[in-house]
Amino acid sequence: MLFRSCGLIRVSQTSANGLYPTLTNPLGTAIVLTDSADPATAGTTANPTLSHVKIVGSQVGISDGGGLPAAAPGAPSVATVNDVQIVGTGANQRGVEIRDRAGNNATFNFSEMNLRNLTEDGFFVDGTLGSPRVNINDSQIVNTAGSAVYASNLFAPGRVRVFNTQIDTTTGPAVHAFNANLTVDSSAIRKAGSVGVYAEDNSIVQVVDTKIQDVDIGVQGTASAAGSLAQITVNDNFIVTRGTGNGVAISAPNPESGARVNAYIRSEEHTSELQSQFRISYAVFCLKKK
Repeated sequence: MLFRSCGLIRVSQTSANGLYPTLTNPLGTAIVLTDSADPATAGTTANPTLSHVKIVGSQVGISDGGGLPAAAPGAPSVATVNDVQIVGTGANQRGVEIRDRAGNNATFNFSEMNLRNLTEDGFFVDGTLGSPRVNINDSQIVNTAGSAVYASNLFAPGRVRVFNTQIDTTTGPAVHAFNANLTVDSSAIRKAGSVGVYAEDNSIVQVVDTKIQDVDIGVQGTASAAGSLAQITVNDNFIVTRGTGNGVAISAPNPESGARVNAYIRSEEHTSELQSQFRISYAVFCLKKK
């Protein structure tokens, strides 16, 4: 089926037969979570719910279109998306795109998502025009070109939280924060193209109780832009790298510009406390005793 500008529809399957209604839009977005697909026009539908559908071969599987309206004055909308499969079949296909263009700081709760074979990022979250809060729980993201989760220009109160999610095989960093707040908690990352979790420039990233395997670098914090501050917290993780790769890497290639990285690294086995500043990387990291 191909849905284009058809307004609001109810699409769901609540029976236990394992069948999923299947949607496709090879020319655009398969499902928009509000009644405005126009990026310049905010929607009027608050608190949308989507459950138990399959999206195949679409340029974008799910988006928030022109942005969700406030549910009430001062009360952001909450979108709930559960048990959705998004499968790529060709070039330039992304799973989920959230931009909060209406600037209402909406919350998006994704659970039991299954994203496979996408040729762009699995989840793409941008806070240039708003501060969306995106939760990705109990999900699987497998075989993705780019990153499984990419967040950019996302500052408080906006953030992305990845919880109890399995990420397997990406061509880029499995999780990438560029000027963004992001947390990875109780998840598993395997076979990232380069880095398991990458915090870039003015990002605040926490990686907690997560298993990261078969990567060149487990967690990396990099500050390249002048005056930027990347902040990473790495707490109680299990990291296995390929060859002689680093578990945690921090760098600021141009320290004279004021760029720096703050890193808090804690493990149950480490009992020393260290604070150091490197001339090359101009990074500060701490290992704290329990």
